[in-house]
Amino acid sequence: MIRFKHILFVSTPESNQDNAVAMVKRFAGKLDAKVTLLTVLTPSTSLFGLSEGLDALMQEQAEHNARTQLSALAGHFEDAGIEVAIQVLWGNTSEQASLCARQQAIDLIAISATVEHSLQGYLFGTTAMQLIRRCPLPVWAIHKDARMPKRLLSAVDLQAETPQTDALARRLIDTGMTLADQLNAQFHLGCAWALENEGYLQIRGGIDEADFEQINQRLERKLESRMQTLLDDTDEASAAEVHTHLRHGSPVSTLTGMVTELHIDLMIIASLNRKGVEGLLIGNTAETLLQRTPCSILVIKPQAPEQTGPETKEPG
Repeated sequence: MIRFKHILFVSTPESNQDNAVAMVKRFAGKLDAKVTLLTVLTPSTSLFGLSEGLDALMQEQAEHNARTQLSALAGHFEDAGIEVAIQVLWGNTSEQASLCARQQAIDLIAISATVEHSLQGYLFGTTAMQLIRRCPLPVWAIHKDARMPKRLLSAVDLQAETPQTDALARRLIDTGMTLADQLNAQFHLGCAWALENEGYLQIRGGIDEADFEQINQRLERKLESRMQTLLDDTDEASAAEVHTHLRHGSPVSTLTGMVTELHIDLMIIASLNRKGVEGLLIGNTAETLLQRTPCSILVIKPQAPEQTGPETKEPG
């Protein structure tokens, strides 16, 4: 059973993160988790060429200001009885956050997901996207309008039948059911499915419409059976009632529609690196979901990483 006991919140003061901070505080309180607040400072190229003493002075001032801001945030967590620590590092945000998480046995990274309205729809901020792409830990990208999750959706791929994909699907289900128990929330299990090369088969495949419908029906029954098998294999200790949704269509449009229709507050999806197994929510599909889904996203990786790695050092 997956339980989050130590949350790393990556603070991005340049964005409006007040709601994200409030969500992490309430989340940690519900899960009885401790929190580390992290700010990663990027050395400014405008300092290059200045005297060494002036560079050091400006860096020291920037770090002092960052610690002051984090200390103020930490006070809100302490007032709520939550164990909290602060840390300021220098470098690339996603790299330093990943190293910090490995060093401190973090099991969940949270970050405010900056949303911009554009022709591509909702676009999560680049820092959140980089964390999701690079970090081996679960990443919680908190939507600007997030509220405490009352309806959770784990989105699984049932068509990729390998031991790795089955294990990842079980991990998604287990995470969703565990959080539903802890947050007293509804749990929904969703899958978007379609025949491979379906559009080509419909237009040029020469398959009779009745035969095509029968093929779809057989596949749907098979996927229903696989979904039930995965549920039967999950933790029987969970008290969460499972609402299942098997919908025909492309992953992005179908799952986004499911989120809107079911009023989902938190969608739980899987992510592998770009060389991962075919058929999973990876690469462009996962990133498009992150851009378009109007709720917070929890991205789960195939397995819990080992909590070891290079030591993260602060400038001294």
